[in-house]
Amino acid sequence: MKIDNSLLIEGMVLSKNIILDENLNETLNCDTILTMADIVRIKDAGIKEVSVHVGDKYNTFGPYFDYLIKSILERNNIDEFKALAKIMCDILSKEELLQYDLSIYLSENYNHLVNSIEIATIVAKKYNDVTEKSKQVSLEKVILASLLQDSGRRAKDKKLLLSLRNSEPNIIGELFKTYSTLSEEIFTYYDSKYHPVYSYLICKNYNLDDDICKAILFHHEKETGEYSLLNSPLSDIEESEFVIIARILKLADLYDIIVRNNVENNKNLPFVGIGKQIDKMVASGFVNARLTNILKTVIPIYQVGTKVLLTDGTKGVIESNDPNDYNNPEVVDLNGKPIDLEKENIAIIRHLED
Repeated sequence: MKIDNSLLIEGMVLSKNIILDENLNETLNCDTILTMADIVRIKDAGIKEVSVHVGDKYNTFGPYFDYLIKSILERNNIDEFKALAKIMCDILSKEELLQYDLSIYLSENYNHLVNSIEIATIVAKKYNDVTEKSKQVSLEKVILASLLQDSGRRAKDKKLLLSLRNSEPNIIGELFKTYSTLSEEIFTYYDSKYHPVYSYLICKNYNLDDDICKAILFHHEKETGEYSLLNSPLSDIEESEFVIIARILKLADLYDIIVRNNVENNKNLPFVGIGKQIDKMVASGFVNARLTNILKTVIPIYQVGTKVLLTDGTKGVIESNDPNDYNNPEVVDLNGKPIDLEKENIAIIRHLED
């Protein structure tokens, strides 16, 4: 993918060689992980566009972006967040087949926040594709909200917690007035359950769009029922952009946790039964039903063309997926012969590497 040099971020990986100076034989080779010094050299050489790695066959973003997002989160630079949001939007605008590869849950590179960001972004794009224009959401807002949703966890640092307490008095006063579950005690000591509030205040201090700030504040609220952080069910709030973004963030967050827990607790059958667990989330009022159905269409448990291992030892290939029953895809053996999983009482154990 070609991107403008103004959007280059430390940690990006080149997909083509760059000649910086032919006379001095200066070149940055393909697969170079860019440093800030490299980016300065590229700009000084007058190179306007650079080709970088993005997704792969079964993942809209892929391992290169996993690494990039993780490194950006560690540096916590708001300008890099904004550049990343523009790049991810550009990728999505050109990508017709949105996919998320669940094999990441079987690797050592699992990162909850990185996964949640990518899942939320893909779900938001699909939501816009099937929703009338007046009710669509800004992908940039979704991505920025995803990147910053857990920024409040940094309030473990007492200096940051104190600085948040000294935020604009009107902002804090309005929070305490509106939500009876909040009080001065949230600043006495760090409590992780209040990280959406801390994240909200950080975003307000960045002067970010109000929809982003509010979506982050509400991203742990249930769809229906009480006993959440603010006791403000999303279904009771007038539908607006921030409410939809908050729903997307919550769905991506819980979905990732469900899959990870399932993998850890069922190592022999890591992806079996995930669909039922997701449906339970809807029934219990945790997440929005429509968005959950949209998620099912873009994150099937097994992507078409993926090789899988079955419980009887057979190796197969995913032939097709039914979004209404994505735990039971059509499978063929390596010779192309169909396998009826239900009839033969066989289940898929896991992905197989090509």
